[in-house]
Amino acid sequence: MKSIIVTGNGRCGRTLLSVGMALNLQDASYFKPLFIKNIWGKRGIDEDVKIMKKVLNLPFSETEICPGIEQDVTNNKIQSAFKIVSEGKSLTIVESDIFYGYKKGFSALHMANLLGGKILLLIEKKDGWEDEASFFSERLNDNLLGIVLNKGEESDLKKEGLLGVIPYEGSLSTLSASQIAEELYATILAGDDGLVKVIENILVGAMTVEHANKYFLQGKNKCVITGGDREDIIIAALSTSTSCVVITGDIVPSISVIEKAERKRIPLLSVSWDTFTTAEKIEAIVPKIKPENKEMLTKIKEITKPVADKISSLLSLS
Repeated sequence: MKSIIVTGNGRCGRTLLSVGMALNLQDASYFKPLFIKNIWGKRGIDEDVKIMKKVLNLPFSETEICPGIEQDVTNNKIQSAFKIVSEGKSLTIVESDIFYGYKKGFSALHMANLLGGKILLLIEKKDGWEDEASFFSERLNDNLLGIVLNKGEESDLKKEGLLGVIPYEGSLSTLSASQIAEELYATILAGDDGLVKVIENILVGAMTVEHANKYFLQGKNKCVITGGDREDIIIAALSTSTSCVVITGDIVPSISVIEKAERKRIPLLSVSWDTFTTAEKIEAIVPKIKPENKEMLTKIKEITKPVADKISSLLSLS
């Protein structure tokens, strides 16, 4: 029974790599010691657990896969749950944030020592990523199996210390109108049929309508955030390539505006927050991996295969 701790700092793509490994490696299981609640939402189940449970068709309960859902989690409970989900599996993928839970002894490094697995560190390519890689390499030392660079390029493999690279894939980084509606618990005033639309740009409509007409033409497949009292801005957004309009302040526009959105199949989503707060919340939404989306899973399997193959060889899984 072998395990690997998939970790990294913040939104580095841990779930993407975990899903990719699960799809590429045979007879794998999944474990997430701690529950990290959506900061804007009200969910009681970790989204990663729901995703991996479906991808791997795991027969275990959510609390067995993620004992941290319970408030009184302990090392003993983590070990007991880990034993259940790992039984008879060639590899268990353990997903953990590099820092989260450190003070209580539940960080990725603590989990590596507790569960007996090596750490696979994932870093997103951005300014300073090489410094981040050096920093963690020195501190993880012998616990580190290797470093994977997310959103990197093949040429990056020449850099010292990298085990592998996951290339950037734009189709995996976009939101949909339905996800924004779900994450914000928005009231859908119109355009239910358009909730599947993809969002490529997020724009705030807080200018004059003359400026808005020019501004909106620059962004296609956009989400426009504006106050419910700005019907001129809403109409301008509905007249261009818009995927959804988020109306703030709990102000419902006129029937004529709602009917226009319905005709154009553009979702009108109503929320109670002000425009600035709503924009912050939308910017914080992480694109979801959808287990029912076969094309998405195929793409994830494809871009993570080289890394999965390397891990399989290092851990002698084949």
